[in-house]
Amino acid sequence: MTASLFPTGPIGPSSSMPTASRKTMRKSGCDDTQGWVIKPHRWVEQWRELYPSKAAQCVATDLGAPLRTVEKWFSGESKPSFEYWGPILNRYGLAFVVGAMSAPLPYLDDLAREDRKRRLLAERQAIDVMLAEDWQRRVGS
Repeated sequence: MTASLFPTGPIGPSSSMPTASRKTMRKSGCDDTQGWVIKPHRWVEQWRELYPSKAAQCVATDLGAPLRTVEKWFSGESKPSFEYWGPILNRYGLAFVVGAMSAPLPYLDDLAREDRKRRLLAERQAIDVMLAEDWQRRVGS
């Protein structure tokens, strides 16, 4: 008897080709995205916190997107296409993007926390500089 490459026996003419690991392959578009599901309404909530008035107009300006497109995001009529994810990430940071994920992976959560910390420290430094300048003006007069 000859040795078979496949421990389960030869492949019949009607069988499908097995994978290297002998596991069935997942279909594309499966719901299991391992934490990468973005909930666009959470972005809208965050934008409304950032911009209490004229939020859609401010976001459109920030991203260089048409106002009507952003208004559709805010109404829930549509959601940001993948082409806007880069600009959203660049403008608002990783913490903003992760804040819209339904179940972010732990390492993304950690990176988002570090991003928030870095941004807050930069804001604090800018405030400290303004206070020091103000103090110098008062003392110098």
